[in-house]
Amino acid sequence: MQSIFWPDVLRPSSRTPLKTKLIRLGEFDRLIDQRRRERVESRKRNSAVAAARSSRTTDAIGPAPRAAGGGVQVGRYMANAQGLFLLKSSGLGAPLITLPLANFTARITAEIRRDDGVDATREFEIEALICGQTRRLVIAAAQFASMKWVTEYLGARAVIAAGMGIKDQVREAIQLLSSTQMAERTVQASRWESRP
Repeated sequence: MQSIFWPDVLRPSSRTPLKTKLIRLGEFDRLIDQRRRERVESRKRNSAVAAARSSRTTDAIGPAPRAAGGGVQVGRYMANAQGLFLLKSSGLGAPLITLPLANFTARITAEIRRDDGVDATREFEIEALICGQTRRLVIAAAQFASMKWVTEYLGARAVIAAGMGIKDQVREAIQLLSSTQMAERTVQASRWESRP
């Protein structure tokens, strides 16, 4: 009996050449039905995976922080007295792995918009906790994403874990953990007023 790769012969018009090659039509029909069921299952799996990804993205961006693990958690990030952590899944049904991102925590307490009538700048008021000490600082919003302010304002004891993308994860964690508690203020200032 000659074998034919059956996904290529799904059209009913393919049945006549099959008869001439001595392939049983019953077997052909069974393979077609099997392939249809596989496609339906594949679509269901893909839909479930897409829904799970969408849910994780929504969880990472949308929800408010909640108490967890002796600290606060939002989406895949957690902050407690030891620092900032990434919660990572190691598989279905397995407990989450807690990966350290930084040995400090920080949250944006206020977003300040300074407007002198000509230029407007944005600054973040940040409250950081490192080694049991709380520090308050104000940095330009443009400097926030680079995370260079960490060593400048918190010193050498503030450590961000090594690795690709870790600084971005620390930044994202700080922003997400701050989102519901952040105040917004606009300060009208003269052009010659000194800034902190």
